Amino acid sequence: MLDEPSPRMPPVPPETLASLVKTRRVLITVGAGGVGKTTTAAALGIAAAKRGRRVLVMTIDPARRLAESLGITNMSTEAVDIDPRRFADAGYPLEGSLTAMMLDTKRTFDDLVIKHSSTKENAQRLLGNKLYQYVSTSLAGTQEYMAMEKLVAVKSDPRWDLIILDTPPTANALDFLDAPERLMEALDSATMKWFVEAFQSSGKLSLNLLARSAAMVLRGIGKITGGGFLEAMAEYAERARAGGGPLVLCGDMNVARSDKDVYPRDCKPDVIGQRPDERALFERILATGLVDVGRALDPDTETTFTWWPPWRNMRQKNQGWRIDYVLASQTPGLEAKECKVLTDVGTSDHAPVVATFA
Repeated sequence: MLDEPSPRMPPVPPETLASLVKTRRVLITVGAGGVGKTTTAAALGIAAAKRGRRVLVMTIDPARRLAESLGITNMSTEAVDIDPRRFADAGYPLEGSLTAMMLDTKRTFDDLVIKHSSTKENAQRLLGNKLYQYVSTSLAGTQEYMAMEKLVAVKSDPRWDLIILDTPPTANALDFLDAPERLMEALDSATMKWFVEAFQSSGKLSLNLLARSAAMVLRGIGKITGGGFLEAMAEYAERARAGGGPLVLCGDMNVARSDKDVYPRDCKPDVIGQRPDERALFERILATGLVDVGRALDPDTETTFTWWPPWRNMRQKNQGWRIDYVLASQTPGLEAKECKVLTDVGTSDHAPVVATFA
């Protein structure tokens, strides 16, 4: 006898916005710029306050459009209560309350440092570190990480029933959730810790590591950064080369140096990694006396790539970009003999670049 078919599970009806604002503790609006995230965050906040909830709406929007959406003139990094008479006069009285706050990324980062530093002196030393100042203001992922940090801080605050976070623009909505993890992976790396040590609180570069070693290797940082980090790296290279010692920089710089380093060949000057300003910064790094080892040993190649988009068999077709480099100073005793891209090593969408020096 055949078993009776099991009854189908009844479909779960989707939650409506009305039910979300009444039942949830945290709501996050995400998406690309210009799609209405801030307006949506404000509307959700008003709808929840209308239903009697005590609502905090936070934004990292640098244009401060949330203030305009809520009809207030000034946003503050402190919680600002919206006057309920504003809504009552418009025929939309609130049974609860509505509060708005502008998230100051740098201040939140500084507060985190002060909170977890063992002494005030250690905190001040880190706050004055040149690389920390860049990381806390400009490094890719910082805004998202600090937004999540602030969200955790206010989530347990009994003053509010609902927290609504208006996030910075992202091309992919899930990028907001992934960015903090990418940032922490990079900042936890041994290389980044070494790089931090190279900058002193005075703002002057310490060349102690140059004295201890014939070469210094910097890898795996460019992947999460933009042009600002290239500029910081250029400044670092200039100061390091002024010390006269040998220098090797290698890793994912996230810039295709020329049109030879991209396939298809059509130049897209608005695409990150091909922009003229990024390429100019890359050439500035080389102008400190460094050589692009791969290009120097094979100046005419147009088919050597180190990264391929992870779709449509681009790696197998060898349609990618050359964005991983070994850069070396022209120093006696530091002569490059070979530079190979290990395309058969498929542990990621990048391939390792291996250089051999005399």
